[in-house]
Amino acid sequence: MGGFCLLPCFAEMARCGGLASSFVDEPIALLPVLIAHENATTRESYPNLARLAILAGVSKVTAGSG
Repeated sequence: MGGFCLLPCFAEMARCGGLASSFVDEPIALLPVLIAHENATTRESYPNLARLAILAGVSKVTAGSG
């Protein structure tokens, strides 16, 4: 059916930090947090660096080195 997958609680889990331990590779851990903060109209995501680091479970240095 088009290659899409429905993840009902994905955004909520990312916003509360529930996905922080789900990814072993630190840079990949940022992706679900960025997706959860995506603006549906502009498709842009601008979470605060500190928030991004906390919710992804990485250091601020790792979060800012992208």
